[in-house]
Amino acid sequence: MHPLTARWFVLPLAVALTSGLAGQTWQEVGTPGALDYSTQRNINSDGTHLYVIGGSGSTGVHRTSDGSSWQTINAVKGTSSYDLSLASLDFISFADGRVWVGNDPGSLTINYGYPPIHRLEPGETAWTRSADSGFPGTAFASAANGVAHDPVSGNYLAASALGGIYTSTDRTNWQRRTDGLGTGMVFGKSVLVKDGVAFLNLTGGGTYRSTDGGVTWSGASGMTSTSEFIDTGSRVIAANAGSIFGTSDLGVTWDSLSGLVANAPIDIKSDGSTIFATQGLVSGVARFYYSATGGVTWGNIPSTGLPSDFVPVRIIPHGGHLYAFGSVGHAGPSALHRVSISMLSLPPVFGIASHPKDVITLRGRDVTLRVISGGAEPLSYQWKLDGADLPGETGATLQLTNALTSQSGSYTVKVTDANAATATSTAAVVTISPDDPGRYDPTMVRGALHTGNDHGTLHAMADGSVIGVRNNYAFRVGPEGDRTNVRANFGGGSGSS
Repeated sequence: MHPLTARWFVLPLAVALTSGLAGQTWQEVGTPGALDYSTQRNINSDGTHLYVIGGSGSTGVHRTSDGSSWQTINAVKGTSSYDLSLASLDFISFADGRVWVGNDPGSLTINYGYPPIHRLEPGETAWTRSADSGFPGTAFASAANGVAHDPVSGNYLAASALGGIYTSTDRTNWQRRTDGLGTGMVFGKSVLVKDGVAFLNLTGGGTYRSTDGGVTWSGASGMTSTSEFIDTGSRVIAANAGSIFGTSDLGVTWDSLSGLVANAPIDIKSDGSTIFATQGLVSGVARFYYSATGGVTWGNIPSTGLPSDFVPVRIIPHGGHLYAFGSVGHAGPSALHRVSISMLSLPPVFGIASHPKDVITLRGRDVTLRVISGGAEPLSYQWKLDGADLPGETGATLQLTNALTSQSGSYTVKVTDANAATATSTAAVVTISPDDPGRYDPTMVRGALHTGNDHGTLHAMADGSVIGVRNNYAFRVGPEGDRTNVRANFGGGSGSS
């Protein structure tokens, strides 16, 4: 098939936006045929164009600047054997000023010479093949879920549906990275880069962080697997079904923020100042949310004007409008609606998203208590110990340096926003015990050498580590809690590492 040239379709809005009332309600937008609402990231905006992946009868990639006319872009440079109208595509993403699309992991096109990803160079209307020979590995590894660029290292990173993560310096030749992830089947879900730090989500396998351009990875603590990352400027937000996590230190620590509806799918996007989210049809109502506090607190967006059985699966701000893409009923057909953002009331919602946590520690150690809250800026804080104000402790974080046993007690913090709204956190109980030799250490937690009911023996080493022996196994637990398999299956071969 000869590549299709770029084509334009002029499609009026299903309902004209003429009255003031129309701007306050959701209106259907005409599309160039059916769109695919089963893919992961099938609608996205680079600020200039809104891109969508076509479905039955409108396959390939389409874009619009204003929602009234669409341009189809399917041609691929350097080949006459195929174009993107034949591809089963899974995502649209933007990296380094380029538009990227990738193959669906279930697509048979990967077996017919399609590279896993294509890119659209700035100002062009024909796609360039990336990874001509595919990703290294099996054919099924040659499917991608997203692309990001790290300007610090110069690396491009591609999350692979079955291969985990690949990196490239030239946008064509890719290398699989397994350090910290493993070499088996690794399900890369999404990837984001901010200030030289890369974030990767693995489906069912957790969230990971890299500081060397995606070459090596370490697992993030304090959070579960997520499906999407967004950069809000002040923090990176990660979301999964009903939960929001945020980091303001580039993934060193993560906070669990106020969630939305538990166990409901979520799609989340930002226009740089406001975050928008949808959780589909919940209790018979299309659910849309916004956050004017960087994902800390959330308010509702009305679904006025939408069909009662509209099921939103994607949400994206573009050109002053908020677009919702989904299906009419769970079986379709697809539908695209939008509402004017300027006509929505989106004030910051006041509340505490993350309360200070209980602490058990020993005398002389440092204690940090923190509250995360949102509302009309500026926010003010007052920490209390057993109900009494702590002089000078008026920040979001309370630090006790070289804590004393006399500082044990119940800590709360009162938060006030610019509109004089107030809230008091739940109490964090801080227990600071003496550290005298021979005294019980309350910071010790129960662990396990291995599975089973019989007991092992422990041997203290001069370097501060502990050797644990159980049956035919020996483990070394270092001073920082790291565990190493010293010897496995005595009499059956070495398992040293």
